[in-house]
Amino acid sequence: MSAEYNIITMQVALPPDAAGFIGFECPQCRRYFKIVDATHNGSHTLRCAYCGHSDDSETSLTAAEVDYLKQVHFGEATAQLQGQFEDDMVNTFRNSENVTVTREHHLPPSPPPRPMERDLPNQNTCGSCGLVYAVESDAKICPQCAAPAK
Repeated sequence: MSAEYNIITMQVALPPDAAGFIGFECPQCRRYFKIVDATHNGSHTLRCAYCGHSDDSETSLTAAEVDYLKQVHFGEATAQLQGQFEDDMVNTFRNSENVTVTREHHLPPSPPPRPMERDLPNQNTCGSCGLVYAVESDAKICPQCAAPAK
């Protein structure tokens, strides 16, 4: 007996907050900084503005952002699976005289509210790459290009 499995793959982008920022927490020193998404070059690698640790940006998301993305993924996956199940039922019983399958229109689940980014007192614009980022204090480098912070 064999089973056929469908793999559902989806990507969910983390939208910036109202001011355009996305926050990060360094997995090494645990300090928080944020960048203006529109000024980021799209690289998946970020450096901690404080300790310089370089890592994939996804591993530096805050716990609140990870929880948000999980909720969004769950809602989208549930809607996609429900649609696939309805398609399978319609196809299975298409020619049946004893079973009628009807589709109900379901609104997709509303996404949860995006977590708020913390206010940080110091905002910098990197003179080398143009990234706008905010830090608590004593930033050493630009999170994007590692140029010394001013």
